[in-house]
Amino acid sequence: MARQHERKLLVAIIIITILLGVIALLAYYLRVVMRVKNQAQSEEKCKVVVVSSQSHNNEVKPNKLPSYFSDEYQQIGILTSPTEREGGDPMILPLFGRRINRHDRWQYYAASEKPQHLWRVPVHINGRECEETVGCPEIQNGDTVDVPIYPNRVFVASIYKLEAPQYLNFNQASTSKYTR
Repeated sequence: MARQHERKLLVAIIIITILLGVIALLAYYLRVVMRVKNQAQSEEKCKVVVVSSQSHNNEVKPNKLPSYFSDEYQQIGILTSPTEREGGDPMILPLFGRRINRHDRWQYYAASEKPQHLWRVPVHINGRECEETVGCPEIQNGDTVDVPIYPNRVFVASIYKLEAPQYLNFNQASTSKYTR
């Protein structure tokens, strides 16, 4: 009787161990799938489309306008250093930002200029690091921004047009797809 009880207990322990292994494997698989999905979404947000114009000045735009009220970091513009490098081109860094709970405060960072290695680079405005909890004031077109890893350069911000809420007057609303 005692041996039979021991066998049943051993079988139960083996079954529980196998079930725990299967659960751990499923959790790992779900974590990997979510990481790949998040990475694909962040890569899609970071794509930049270069549209050349006839005057040989390339205008850089995101493939999707950033949203003003997003809690996620998104590319909101570029930082350009007018000081020319050895090749004669200015240095251009993508600028990422997100609005924080305070009305006029944002958190910002830039990405390094090497496209194969997009490193997160701190951005400073008036000596304040913009990734801190308090953030920085909203950057406007033409504002100067410091990037500490490039100490001898001054960067000028070019901010993309944001996808903001729009007012529809009564005549527009009655002919739009939002009517009932």
